[in-house]
Amino acid sequence: MGLEGFAYPIQQRLRSFIECYRSISLYHRNLGFFCVGILGGSIWGSYERRGRDAANADCSAVRLTFYDLPAALSQPQQDSRPSNRERTDRQRKRAFENLWEEAARLLQRQPGYTYTQMFRRALVDEVVENAEQSNMVDAKQQRHRVGRKGVSAGIQFSNESEGAKREQQSVDYVELRVWESEESRSKADMLQTPLVQKIQELGVKMDAGLYRRVFDDALVRLIQ
Repeated sequence: MGLEGFAYPIQQRLRSFIECYRSISLYHRNLGFFCVGILGGSIWGSYERRGRDAANADCSAVRLTFYDLPAALSQPQQDSRPSNRERTDRQRKRAFENLWEEAARLLQRQPGYTYTQMFRRALVDEVVENAEQSNMVDAKQQRHRVGRKGVSAGIQFSNESEGAKREQQSVDYVELRVWESEESRSKADMLQTPLVQKIQELGVKMDAGLYRRVFDDALVRLIQ
């Protein structure tokens, strides 16, 4: 069968489609165009989404921000009747969360924004960590008291434990924000500068940077 044999069935189907289109009502025509638009939009949207995922596959526009609240803000409440200082700490912590939410809403409206994930330190983790550190301090102080005499040994150990506690302390909030490009991220960061300054005025320490993936070629060397 040559090309003419293939062309004839196509012509027949095309003619039948034209006749069917002319015979149907306007409602069914619009319904058909509506279905074709949905199908075409789904295909095009899937194509665009795969393109964005491929652009962000190297994590070049992923930014991590660590928020370390002061000890007074991140300390869990122990008494059912809070004092004035505890009320003030809760107000400052609520002020930090409100400022962060305001900045997040501002960035969501900027071009190039993809999504944001905020990880908060659980209160149970804080209680467990404080209990573990307290037990370690009590055990080490007991050993020092057995081996040494005098007050100076306890004071020296107290300073060392404070330094170790500061080194081992974890952050309270971790923010992960993804952008389509580094240019869009840098433009959006300039808009949230006033809000960032207000957050820093609360005593919150911020440490931000781009997320990078580091590949180790040790496995490749072993294979070779």
